Amino acid sequence: MINKAVEVLPCKIHANGNHWVATEYKAKLTCNSTKCDDVNRDYFDEYFNQALEDGIVCYRKEHYTVETRAAIKYNKKTFDFITDKMNEDGFAISEKYIIDNINRRLHSIMLRIKRFKRKVEFHKNGRYWTHFVTLTRDPSKYPTFQAWESDIKMTLSHLSDRRGWRFIFVFEDGHSEDHEHMHGMLHVPAGQMIEQIVKVSRYNKKTGQRKEVQESTFFRSRFGINEFEPLQFGSSECHNRIIAYMVKYIAKSPKKFFYSRHIKDSVEMIMTKTNFATPLTAHNVLQYVLFDDVDLYSYVMNESALQYELDMVSSLMREKLDYLTT
Repeated sequence: MINKAVEVLPCKIHANGNHWVATEYKAKLTCNSTKCDDVNRDYFDEYFNQALEDGIVCYRKEHYTVETRAAIKYNKKTFDFITDKMNEDGFAISEKYIIDNINRRLHSIMLRIKRFKRKVEFHKNGRYWTHFVTLTRDPSKYPTFQAWESDIKMTLSHLSDRRGWRFIFVFEDGHSEDHEHMHGMLHVPAGQMIEQIVKVSRYNKKTGQRKEVQESTFFRSRFGINEFEPLQFGSSECHNRIIAYMVKYIAKSPKKFFYSRHIKDSVEMIMTKTNFATPLTAHNVLQYVLFDDVDLYSYVMNESALQYELDMVSSLMREKLDYLTT
C-alpha cells in the first residue's frame, strides 16, 4: 500500500550537465506504428542526405525550435538544392511540402543530438569514460567503407561481451585527401585493455606539425591508424569539449551514432521529495534537480540494482492505479 506520510514519486532520472534531473515517471502508451504513404519522402530524404554530406544544410540549436520552426530561413540553400533536384526528376511538389520535410529532418537531428548527449552525460556524471578514441580506415586493409564499418562494429561487440568494454561512436566522412574516421567515448575496465597502448609521433595535416599520440597496437594492425586519448576523472571541461566535437559530426552526417547495449540515457527509480533540490521547467515539463549527495553511480554500474528499481517503480504505479480506482 502507498504510505501517505512519506511522499514518494516514481521518477525517470537523466543527466543535465553536471547534475541529475528527475521527471515523474509515466507509463508509455502503446500504439501501432503505421507506414508513411508518402511516395516522395524517400526521394526527398535521399536529396537531403546529399545536401547534408555536401555541407549545404545549416543546423544550429539556437536556430531551431519546435515552436517556431525558424530554422528554414537559415536553410535557403537547402531549400533551393532540393527543389531543383526534385524538379529535375519530374516531381510536382509544393513549397510547403519541402519546408515541412526540411523541418522534419532538422527535428530528427535535434532529437538524435539530445539522445546522444543524454547517453554520454549520464555516464560522464559517474566518471565512467576512460578514453576518447579516433579510428581511421586503412584503404590497404579495407578498400570499402562498408567492410571496414562491419568488421569494426563486430570487433567492438566482441570486446563488449568478453572484456566489458562500453562505447559510443559517431562517424566522420573523409575529405578528398583523407579517409573515413569514427570518434568515440570508451570505457575499459581495469586490466581489460587488449594488447598495448604505445606512443607514436604522427604528422598533423591541420597544424603542419608532428604530434605525439597514444595508439592501440591491436587496432593499428587490424584496421589502421588510431588514437586512444586517456581521459582524466572529474575533468568536465575536457568531456564537454569532446561531446561538442562529436555532436558536430552528428549534425553533419546522415549516419546514425552507434553504442553498446549497456549505454543508458536514463534510469527509473523511486525518489522521495527530500532528494529534490529545486524544481525546473524545461519544454513545458516539470523537472526536479537532485541534490549533489544523491549517488546514482552504483546503480549505473549494477544491472540487478537497476532492474530492482524498475520493478519497484512498476509496483508503485500499479498501487497508485488501484488507489485511484477504489
